[in-house]
Amino acid sequence: MKRVIDVTGSARFGTFFESLSEENTFKIEIKEAIKILSEDCTNGDKIEHDKWPNFYIKEYNINNLWRFDLSEGKRFVYTILGTPEGFIVSIIEVFSNHSEYDKRFGY
Repeated sequence: MKRVIDVTGSARFGTFFESLSEENTFKIEIKEAIKILSEDCTNGDKIEHDKWPNFYIKEYNINNLWRFDLSEGKRFVYTILGTPEGFIVSIIEVFSNHSEYDKRFGY
């Protein structure tokens, strides 16, 4: 298996992540998740294609989508990009609760 060469994020993710203070427990938890994904990018749950929001397909031109569950109903979704050098994990969007996630996915 190719190694993970980078874990990055969309502009949407970056804006959210940078708005959190370094002491914020949510930010700390996301950083821990990034460490986990940098070692194994398939650590999350693969989301079935028929459940992908059209927004992600149009906006990010994804061909795979994964969910990483955090504590208290928080989670984020990401995609994995393959390059000759290895994999790049790109975090697309963070959800601070289950209802935000349900809304985006149309549940």
